[in-house]
Amino acid sequence: MNRSSHFKEIFLVTAVRFATNHSDVDVDGTLSKAGGSFKIDHPLDPANKCLYHSFVESPDLMNIYNGNVTTDAEGNAVVTLPDWFEVLNRDFRYQLTVIGQFAQAIVASKVANRQFSTWTDKPDVEVSWQVTGIRQDALGQRAPHSGGASEARTRARFLFASRAFCRAGGERHRVGPSPGDDEAGES
Repeated sequence: MNRSSHFKEIFLVTAVRFATNHSDVDVDGTLSKAGGSFKIDHPLDPANKCLYHSFVESPDLMNIYNGNVTTDAEGNAVVTLPDWFEVLNRDFRYQLTVIGQFAQAIVASKVANRQFSTWTDKPDVEVSWQVTGIRQDALGQRAPHSGGASEARTRARFLFASRAFCRAGGERHRVGPSPGDDEAGES
């Protein structure tokens, strides 16, 4: 067994143990997994506070924020975001959906000073909003996601092996390449 195969085998056994014990796991860095949430340093007080987020999977380190707002008699509404929003995020994207009636809605002003505004062509319109941002904190800057054929092949091996591990009732199974596989020749 080569060193790479041995590491994959140990990781699988460890990952299943965490799942069976229902334990929390803190990781400083990147963790590839099927689901969960994340805890990061609070961008305005990293020494004393943490932010907890659940997430939607994405090829980007993207945060998603959403809510509903009702426009006033002139069709205006202001959305106020958390005080750390612009410190943690960049490259904002907006989605607006009008609820309960036909009306046009636009982003009247982009995020600035923790706020953005909407405008509708009718008064008193409920608007569902979503804003996404790409993380720009220290982890977001040093650990961008990258994909490729070799990652896809490794992931497929892991999924197959983890299912086999579960079906076997926790017995150890080889996760790496089969004897005789030439990983250098794979694409």
